[in-house]
Amino acid sequence: MSNAPKKNFLFKKDSPSTPSPASKPKQDTWQVLIVDDDDGVHKLSKLVLNTYQYKGKSLSIFHAYNFDQALEQIQTIEDLSLILLDVVMETDDAGLRVAKHVREEFSNTLVRIILRTGQPGDMPEHEVMLNYDINDYKSKTELTSQRLFSSITASLRAYEHLIQLDKMAKELSIFNENLEAKVAKRTTQLEQANADLRNTLNELEETKQQLIHSEKLASIGQLAAGVAHEINTPLGYVSSNIESLAEHLDDVKLAWSDFEKNSSELATQLSNKHDLEFIFDDTNTIIESVENGLKRIRVISKDLGHFSQMEKLPIANVDVNKDVIQLAVNMVNSELSPGIDLEMNLSDIPLTSCLPIELSQVIINMLMNANDAIGENGKIDVTSQVNNKHINIIISDDGCGMDQSTVNKLFDPFFTTKDVGEGTGLGLSVSHKIIESHQGSISVESELGKGSRFTIAIPVLN
Repeated sequence: MSNAPKKNFLFKKDSPSTPSPASKPKQDTWQVLIVDDDDGVHKLSKLVLNTYQYKGKSLSIFHAYNFDQALEQIQTIEDLSLILLDVVMETDDAGLRVAKHVREEFSNTLVRIILRTGQPGDMPEHEVMLNYDINDYKSKTELTSQRLFSSITASLRAYEHLIQLDKMAKELSIFNENLEAKVAKRTTQLEQANADLRNTLNELEETKQQLIHSEKLASIGQLAAGVAHEINTPLGYVSSNIESLAEHLDDVKLAWSDFEKNSSELATQLSNKHDLEFIFDDTNTIIESVENGLKRIRVISKDLGHFSQMEKLPIANVDVNKDVIQLAVNMVNSELSPGIDLEMNLSDIPLTSCLPIELSQVIINMLMNANDAIGENGKIDVTSQVNNKHINIIISDDGCGMDQSTVNKLFDPFFTTKDVGEGTGLGLSVSHKIIESHQGSISVESELGKGSRFTIAIPVLN
């Protein structure tokens, strides 16, 4: 102890005692732990701090006299606010080891730690402050009751602020979890919408397969009309739900934007931790994908609807050159690229019994496909001839051509070589079925870079 006259100094060497039991602290008090091997320090500290209050709350004081007792008390005391910690106890660094244990082993960053020492130990004060997460360093010889009050007040104020920040962080974490839950819910709904779309497309393909194998054209028309109707009904509510989901996502983004304005630093940390920017962007991408799928289904439904509008009964004595080929050419002339030269070589052919509107639709599909294959400049030849009691209609072009793998799949339902969103893959499949219904056939010859040649053969029927 210093030779200076007493001025409410708190520290005097004495024999260590037993720790105070860490009973449940009184409500509305600050929990303070005194760690010192000098029993006199404990008694005098308790006496001096008996009347101390901060914000109307007094202190509940607990005691420990060595490293082990300190750790036991720290783990037991609830809401520990402050530790008044001696450095030199059973060892020269016992207090420093307690501080390190609190921060690193117990992961307690909230409790405030004030080092009080009568002996500096082996480490200088500035190194202690640099190497250990403590909040104040006081020499017992300079620590009067007033200075002790000031140090405790500053520490309790800091502890209170940290508790408030910790509470805010937890609330923000809950907010973020709720936000993630909402995003996850929206994502689940979008995935479900996608699944519904896939199921609808599968049902379309299955229905189309039924159409292809149907023996009567009248049945095809009825099935197509029914499918189009059944598609349009779920299509309506799926489209409506997608719009609602997009609006909900916008609401979530607005909420997050407000949060970023109020707590930008914490918002940035949470966004980086949970990759919210990717979640928002990916959800937008999913919505756009669903909307594109809906557009594609609408086009498919429209194409299928053509079945129900086709002529149901064959017409006798049809001039294929005039009532089929020329009709188709007249309908597509304005749609062909200006640089395409369309030539027709029509031979004298016998009249036959057929469905001219349907056959015209086949020719239209062939001509438009040739137009797409050529691009801006090229040539299309349309030829008619009679071969072994069959009328042959040959459509050839000098476009990009196709490899054998593409040719093999050309008449499969929903197969298309066009870009996504530009073709439904039903045109040639429908054409194939129409020709089959006329007891005819379609053959294809094609080579990459050299164009394609389609030959339609239908029997001459009286």
